[in-house]
Amino acid sequence: KGAADLKMHKAMKHDIDVQWHKCNLCDYKCKQAGNLRQHEMKHGIDVQLHESDMCDYKCKSAGSLKFHKANKHDIGVEWHQCDLCDFKCKGAADLKRHKAMKHD
Repeated sequence: KGAADLKMHKAMKHDIDVQWHKCNLCDYKCKQAGNLRQHEMKHGIDVQLHESDMCDYKCKSAGSLKFHKANKHDIGVEWHQCDLCDFKCKGAADLKRHKAMKHD
């Protein structure tokens, strides 16, 4: 953990040296530009839909599309393999839970 992490912690948790991002249409303000973009979508500002090339799914953020593809189509998934059996899963936390339930 470095100075950048400490600065982020101070800004997020204690409002120290915060650069506020303000909505031009209402009183909303936030600490992260991404949150402002999400908020602006509620006003219909720059709503760009991201479409899946594998199904009819559409969403407002690239991150949501990436999450959808990973969970519904296994695209970009990092598989976690149990070293004690043939079990595999998409999340490290799921593998940890599997090992605790099946092998402890």
